[in-house]
Amino acid sequence: MKNAPAGYTVDELVALVNDARANSQEERDLARKCESYYDGDQWTANERKVLNERGQPIVTSNKVRKKVNAYLGLEQERRADPKARARSQKLVGSAEVATRLLRANMDAANFERVKSKCFRDGMVSGTMAVAQGIKIVGGQPQTFVKRIRFEDFIFDTRAYEDDFSDAQFLGYGRYMSKKQVKRFFPDADIDRAFDGARQHEGDDLADPQDETSHRTYWYNKKLERAYVVQLYYLVGDQWMYCTFTSGGKLEEGDSPYINDRGDSIAGVTAQSIYVGVDLDRHGPVKDMLPLQDELNKRRSKMLAALSARQSWAAEHVFANVTKARKEMAKLDGHWEPAAGTVKGQDWDVLENTFDFTGNARLYEVTEKELDAQGANPGLTGRGTQYSSGRAIQAQIQSGLREEAEIFDALRVWELRVYAMDWFLTRQFYTDQRVVRVIGRDDVEKFIPINEPQVKMTPRGPVAFLKNAPMMMDVDWTLDTTPDSATLRQEQFTALMEILGKTPPQLWDKMLPVVMMLGEFTQDTKDAVMQLVGGTPQQQQMQAAAQQIDMQERQAEVAKKQADVGLAKAREMDVRANAFLKMGRGYGTLPEQQLERAEMGLKAQELRNETQRGAMDFAFRRAEQARPAAGGSSGE
Repeated sequence: MKNAPAGYTVDELVALVNDARANSQEERDLARKCESYYDGDQWTANERKVLNERGQPIVTSNKVRKKVNAYLGLEQERRADPKARARSQKLVGSAEVATRLLRANMDAANFERVKSKCFRDGMVSGTMAVAQGIKIVGGQPQTFVKRIRFEDFIFDTRAYEDDFSDAQFLGYGRYMSKKQVKRFFPDADIDRAFDGARQHEGDDLADPQDETSHRTYWYNKKLERAYVVQLYYLVGDQWMYCTFTSGGKLEEGDSPYINDRGDSIAGVTAQSIYVGVDLDRHGPVKDMLPLQDELNKRRSKMLAALSARQSWAAEHVFANVTKARKEMAKLDGHWEPAAGTVKGQDWDVLENTFDFTGNARLYEVTEKELDAQGANPGLTGRGTQYSSGRAIQAQIQSGLREEAEIFDALRVWELRVYAMDWFLTRQFYTDQRVVRVIGRDDVEKFIPINEPQVKMTPRGPVAFLKNAPMMMDVDWTLDTTPDSATLRQEQFTALMEILGKTPPQLWDKMLPVVMMLGEFTQDTKDAVMQLVGGTPQQQQMQAAAQQIDMQERQAEVAKKQADVGLAKAREMDVRANAFLKMGRGYGTLPEQQLERAEMGLKAQELRNETQRGAMDFAFRRAEQARPAAGGSSGE
């Protein structure tokens, strides 16, 4: 066990958990009810008993599950990968490595599935929560992301913010056997922890999530398991953690996790969809419950009314009134009135006066109102079979405006999960390793991490680590959401129409302009530009041909410059010699001027010689470029 810092005692921690669970009991009861409605269990035991006594059918038209599943389907269609953004110009190259490394972590944690489950929790119970930390896999640290069910979630019920940023404690608890606890905490005093937990045991059905109990049972006699809690709590500015039962602590200490500023952080990332004025946390399913009840009960009543018969009879008409009423309710019922009785005088079956039309209209109104809540037809793209892909996208965007709070909460929570995972990666990924990343194109990429390198500097060789996460300072965003298949099909059709009206010899010049000006997705643009540019081998050959052509042009220009320079040098020599002869022959120049002229001529000859040497070098270099270019072309 780690050395215990100045944290809470066991009694204080137990009181904290008991208080949190008691204060959140109504939220937990509501969450259980919403979960039951999602599962199709929408009638209470008392309602079932009454309906069975009436002989009324129990009908359940589960709209809640369809609504929630529609949200989940939309989330899956709109999934986006995390992408790192460098915080400085020097770190732009490392942002791509950070992106691939984080995606590898998410793949290892199966985060897409975890996210879907957590999003369903947010829709039903109102809160998404995961535990994040480090585990050892194959002798190396590996980040993990695990879902926390709302039933297991322990939180500060006095926190106002939907992201729990003002919470003083966060954690989760589950029933565990001695064997399980021993595996995770081999050095802890497990017997003492379990013996103390038995002092707060419940009956066979007792459970911390039992809707009939408003206290926490720390031991389950039937399962012989103790309620084990892992809690992160604030002491000043320092987050601390403790794993404990009501009988004792199993492990405690300062939180081992820090963010990019070096601040202590908790290993729980949680986000609520809605927070009410009374700090009650709930999801959109809460608003569906009354309408779902009305649908079920109105439909059950109408079905019962279709087979119901009202009758009257004198006392002596039927020997068994109950049997006669049951027979009258049947489509092929048979009843026997007493001999000598006359229908209409001694007994009769009354006309059904139930208002089917009014109830059917009310049922339709309720159904439409329920359809308008949550994932409405505009959001799911229904009723758009004759619309274009762009029109469908516009309709979905319009539907998203009504549910902006839900998807914004999901986006914020997702980015916080990525940021937390990256903090752990920077802190604990200090060993040398190779990370495999599989992209959406199913192409495997291998990235070396913390690879030792040596570079030469004026002061000598310097050792450094290549792709070291601790040196990567980035922020996290989400890539553009993939477009739907309908929109891609529409863009493909539009592109084919353009190509059909354009001569093939102009495609390579026309397509880049169309991609730049048209409303095409980035995937479509990349695919078309790759098609125009050809395969990588063709692009390489084209680049080599362009390089050869450039070398030939440079050689031609260098030769012409050399020829011009040599011609100018010869012309200057001729003029200088003529000037000197003229001065000597006519005696018009003094001797000192002639000497200066001779010295100037020699200096000019020296300059001309230097220039001729430079021109010759340029000419030879130009001549050498030609065979090199030709050789490349031959290859």
